[in-house]
Amino acid sequence: MSIVTASFSPDGYTLITGSADGYLCQWFAQTGQRLHVLLAPSAADEEPRPAAVAAARLSDRMRGGPIGCVRHSTDGSRLAVGSASGWVVLWDAFRRVESLGWQAHSDGIRALAFSPDDIWLATGSGDGDEVTLRVWVVVGRIDDRPYQEFSDRMHAGGVSSLSFSPDSRFLVAGGYNFSGYTAPLLYDIRKLEQVGLFQWEMASALQLSPNGQLLATGSDSGQVSAWSVARKERLFCAKAGDHPAGVVAFSPDGHLIASGDEGGKVALWDVRRGRLHEGWNIPGAIRALWFHPHGRELRIAAAVEGADVPAIHGQRF
Repeated sequence: MSIVTASFSPDGYTLITGSADGYLCQWFAQTGQRLHVLLAPSAADEEPRPAAVAAARLSDRMRGGPIGCVRHSTDGSRLAVGSASGWVVLWDAFRRVESLGWQAHSDGIRALAFSPDDIWLATGSGDGDEVTLRVWVVVGRIDDRPYQEFSDRMHAGGVSSLSFSPDSRFLVAGGYNFSGYTAPLLYDIRKLEQVGLFQWEMASALQLSPNGQLLATGSDSGQVSAWSVARKERLFCAKAGDHPAGVVAFSPDGHLIASGDEGGKVALWDVRRGRLHEGWNIPGAIRALWFHPHGRELRIAAAVEGADVPAIHGQRF
């Protein structure tokens, strides 16, 4: 089991992981104990399902193939899972059953993001599909398929990262685009149009701040940056490590940015001062970060080579 993607639940209680060999698992975040195998390459490896939902196997369309991305909804009630085949499935996170599944892209899913109001789901794919960014309405449907609200063909090399603004109006997408820049693009979902382009940055990870005024990015070259959303200008840039910075996260007050890279380097950056606050070296590739909402604690999920379980660490700062 090679873990390639992970997502902490909003309350930090559980962790969902997806692997290259097709395992989708739920873990207790405090101890690392495996709670459930939601999907496995073989149905025989899964836990028994209730008879009432035994037939609802929407995830059979992605069984045995790599899981490309997993993300929790903002309220924690749903889970989005994207596969290498471009198939997306929404799960009821509490009942652990599928509620919706559809072919979102013809190429593999690289990025997923729920809007904070949980109305929209943004999906980003690789470069095999001419439409590499789509935004779907995933509530209030009248049938068993979501409604595509918006799509874009600008990302020639695929979409690698996605983040909505706190008011659910704006979406930032990272990846190489047809404008000739490797830079995040800003979209106004209400107007259904692109409204901004940030400066050059190969953003393998990005997240908008809790107030929506700042953007944090992590690059393939190991740089971590903070940007002004209004001016589309970089406020600071620092070298985090020698590996791609694949995860970034803002603290709840927006004063700190946490970054994690493929080499196990985790760093905390002081946004206002534009400098390193604290850092740690964690064995494995960093897959997910979570800030405690009321305390100075950062939870880290890493994938250690050769291990079939995630390594979960808690750091005080």
